Amino acid sequence: MPRDLALSNGRLLVMFDRQYRIRDLYFPHVGKENHGAGHPFRFGVWVGGQFSWMGPEWTTEMRYADSSMVTERGADRWLVVSPA
Repeated sequence: MPRDLALSNGRLLVMFDRQYRIRDLYFPHVGKENHGAGHPFRFGVWVGGQFSWMGPEWTTEMRYADSSMVTERGADRWLVVSPA
Protein backbone atom coordinates (compact mmCIF):
# COMPACT_ATOMS: atom_id res chain seq x y z
CA MET A 1 0.00 0.00 0.00
CA PRO A 2 1.41 3.45 -0.85
CA ARG A 3 2.34 5.79 1.97
CA ASP A 4 1.78 9.52 1.99
CA LEU A 5 5.08 10.55 3.53
CA ALA A 6 8.45 8.81 3.77
CA LEU A 7 11.28 10.14 5.95
CA SER A 8 14.71 8.55 5.86
CA ASN A 9 18.34 9.16 6.69
CA GLY A 10 19.63 6.05 4.90
CA ARG A 11 19.57 3.74 7.95
CA LEU A 12 16.13 4.56 9.34
CA LEU A 13 12.99 4.82 7.19
CA VAL A 14 9.68 5.94 8.73
CA MET A 15 6.57 5.94 6.54
CA PHE A 16 3.35 7.76 7.47
CA ASP A 17 -0.23 7.43 6.25
CA ARG A 18 -2.56 10.33 5.45
CA GLN A 19 -3.61 10.68 9.12
CA TYR A 20 0.05 10.97 10.13
CA ARG A 21 0.15 7.59 11.81
CA ILE A 22 3.40 5.65 11.49
CA ARG A 23 2.79 2.57 9.31
CA ASP A 24 6.25 1.29 8.44
CA LEU A 25 9.51 1.50 10.33
CA TYR A 26 12.66 0.06 8.78
CA PHE A 27 15.88 -0.19 10.81
CA PRO A 28 18.82 -0.82 10.52
CA HIS A 29 18.51 -1.85 6.86
CA VAL A 30 16.02 0.17 4.83
CA GLY A 31 13.72 -2.17 2.92
CA LYS A 32 14.53 -5.34 4.87
CA GLU A 33 12.99 -5.57 8.35
CA ASN A 34 9.69 -3.68 8.67
CA HIS A 35 9.17 -3.28 12.43
CA GLY A 36 5.77 -1.63 11.88
CA ALA A 37 4.53 -4.38 9.55
CA GLY A 38 1.99 -1.95 8.07
CA HIS A 39 -0.03 -1.72 11.29
CA PRO A 40 -0.90 1.83 12.38
CA PHE A 41 0.64 3.24 15.51
CA ARG A 42 0.61 6.81 16.68
CA PHE A 43 2.84 9.21 18.50
CA GLY A 44 2.23 12.14 20.77
CA VAL A 45 3.61 15.61 21.32
CA TRP A 46 4.51 17.09 24.71
CA VAL A 47 4.72 20.91 24.75
CA GLY A 48 4.54 23.33 27.64
CA GLY A 49 3.54 20.63 30.12
CA GLN A 50 0.66 19.36 27.95
CA PHE A 51 0.48 16.13 26.00
CA SER A 52 -1.61 15.33 22.93
CA TRP A 53 -1.70 12.33 20.61
CA MET A 54 -1.59 13.16 16.92
CA GLY A 55 -5.16 12.70 15.73
CA PRO A 56 -8.19 14.25 14.05
CA GLU A 57 -8.09 17.34 16.28
CA TRP A 58 -4.80 18.29 14.66
CA THR A 59 -4.59 20.23 11.40
CA THR A 60 -1.85 18.58 9.36
CA GLU A 61 -0.12 19.35 6.10
CA MET A 62 2.22 17.03 4.17
CA ARG A 63 4.06 17.91 0.99
CA TYR A 64 7.37 17.89 -0.80
CA ALA A 65 9.12 21.12 -1.69
CA ASP A 66 8.79 22.02 -5.38
CA SER A 67 11.04 20.00 -7.70
CA SER A 68 12.78 18.17 -4.87
CA MET A 69 12.63 15.25 -2.46
CA VAL A 70 12.74 17.61 0.53
CA THR A 71 9.83 17.04 2.90
CA GLU A 72 7.78 19.92 4.25
CA ARG A 73 5.55 18.96 7.15
CA GLY A 74 3.26 20.94 9.42
CA ALA A 75 0.89 20.18 12.28
CA ASP A 76 -1.11 22.61 14.37
CA ARG A 77 -3.36 22.22 17.35
CA TRP A 78 -4.71 24.82 19.70
CA LEU A 79 -3.28 24.13 23.16
CA VAL A 80 -3.79 26.35 26.16
CA VAL A 81 -0.42 26.67 27.89
CA SER A 82 -0.28 28.31 31.30
CA PRO A 83 2.84 30.26 32.27
CA ALA A 84 4.94 28.41 34.85
